Amino acid sequence: MHSEKVDTPMACANFLSEAVARYWRNILGDALLDDCARAQVQILEIPPGTDLPASAMQTLSHSVQPVLVISRRPDAVQALSAVQAGAAGYLHALAHPERIMAALTALRRGQVWLNMETLRALTRSAGKGVADHLPETLTERERAIVTELATGATNREIANRLHISENTVKTHLKHIYDKFGVRDRTSLILKLRER
Repeated sequence: MHSEKVDTPMACANFLSEAVARYWRNILGDALLDDCARAQVQILEIPPGTDLPASAMQTLSHSVQPVLVISRRPDAVQALSAVQAGAAGYLHALAHPERIMAALTALRRGQVWLNMETLRALTRSAGKGVADHLPETLTERERAIVTELATGATNREIANRLHISENTVKTHLKHIYDKFGVRDRTSLILKLRER
């Protein structure tokens, strides 16, 4: 029996609390660097609340690495503000180690990582009038799928509403991602918000 080697993304961090710092050091070990220039991802702990501190805004606007914002009391409004300011991810500061690793890996790959509540809030705000601003390169079916996706519908719900299979929805989504130049559903929703 062989064990699969886990490739832990190298990250540097700015922690507010020693308890959170200890937790992350236990998870990341040597992959938690002091030298941010060598890091693949930057971790930024922010205080609970809806507003982002000026220091966080500064970090988000100047970081060359993707930034994962963490908070001990995640808030959807704060998460939206963080993403709009340039965060590539948002996560509970004491999330399960597997979720932390998944988030860091996603950011290292150029993807976005958000919790479900934040994703739903983004989807709702992106969905208003989305059908009016879609690229002409989308087929009629792709337009229908993006419109449904912008309401927060899951793949299964889209399939049921459009009377197609979930696999067909997934295939269309791959084509849609290519046309928008994104890698995943979250990035697509963020792109729709820009329109």
